[in-house]
Amino acid sequence: MRRLTTTLLAAALPLTLLAFTAGEGEPVTADPMEFVFHLHGDSEVPLTDDEVYASSGNQVMDTLAPTGDAQTRQLLNGVVSPNTNCSENALFPTWVGYIGNGTIVGDATLSIDVVGGTGGDVEVRVWTDTTGGCNDASVAPHITTMGTLPVGAGTMEVTIPTDGLDPLFEMKVMFVAADTSPTSQGRFVYDSAEFDATISFTCQPDEVTYDDKGEASHEPNCLPF
Repeated sequence: MRRLTTTLLAAALPLTLLAFTAGEGEPVTADPMEFVFHLHGDSEVPLTDDEVYASSGNQVMDTLAPTGDAQTRQLLNGVVSPNTNCSENALFPTWVGYIGNGTIVGDATLSIDVVGGTGGDVEVRVWTDTTGGCNDASVAPHITTMGTLPVGAGTMEVTIPTDGLDPLFEMKVMFVAADTSPTSQGRFVYDSAEFDATISFTCQPDEVTYDDKGEASHEPNCLPF
């Protein structure tokens, strides 16, 4: 397998020359790519259908940095409700981002500001290409990890073990109070230049092959937006 340095070679050569350099039909593996998803609020739904997200309660995360006013969302913890046995529930803060043609390598890093935090724990659940619902319709997360809320105001940072996660199209992140303890409460603040909630990760693009015309089998990157 031939590895090409995307920053030096792919940026300098058009796809036809890149394909010629690699050889017709020979797999080409680009270097890993660094991405940052910004977590947006309900008022900003770029490149998506509003009606789809209104029904699920999902918000959008993408590579566009926020430019508007900060938005907030409470981490609900009603002790006996809402139902936490869910892979789709509009009552929980949930973000969906699109990514394809690649595999996430290494850990992802989540950073989000919190006010009114009580120091309790939060489950960070991650799915790929999953909808579902609650109870019998719930789909187990592909990854579950824990974060700790600040006391008062502060930033919650969480390392998410995403190595090997291979979305075909979509990655979803949901925040759920870790238990029924009253200490797992807080309000997330995000989607502004001052309060920019992010998930940073590395993606390894899938191999690309080229035909005799220099046309690629697919886009030679991870396609996040």
